[in-house]
Amino acid sequence: MGVRLPAGEGRCDFYEVNIEAGLEALHQSLAVRNWRKRKDLFKPYKFSEEKRRVVEPAESPIPQADITARRTWLTNRIKALPNDAQATVKLYWPQDTPRIADADNDALTRIVKIVEQVEAEIDHPFGEIDPTLPKKKRRASDTFEDAMSEVTNG
Repeated sequence: MGVRLPAGEGRCDFYEVNIEAGLEALHQSLAVRNWRKRKDLFKPYKFSEEKRRVVEPAESPIPQADITARRTWLTNRIKALPNDAQATVKLYWPQDTPRIADADNDALTRIVKIVEQVEAEIDHPFGEIDPTLPKKKRRASDTFEDAMSEVTNG
């Protein structure tokens, strides 16, 4: 038998309690607690010297000419913003990020995210897409929709 006395309600509720189910839950929770305390579940793996290899850093996947095009694209995108939004971009600019003219591809990506955030805040259209992104492949359905649009509109 269990008793519940809700605070401030001036009443008392009685419940039948399944002691066997409660005892089973106690045993299961103790087993889980003991299992979690085990120290033999994993250990660091030691590589032999012959299996070790040096991983060279990956080269930038974007050629320098494309980075130059991306810098120009990003500069034009910022210039298209209103003056107060350009000031907001400057406020959000991370200290360790160089000017656009000196930025590598990773820094340009960080700057793009800042510009996208500012554009979203002021509900500014995004404009041209990043020139370094792969071109979207046309699907057969796109061609069909274009043809149907020409038929119905033309």
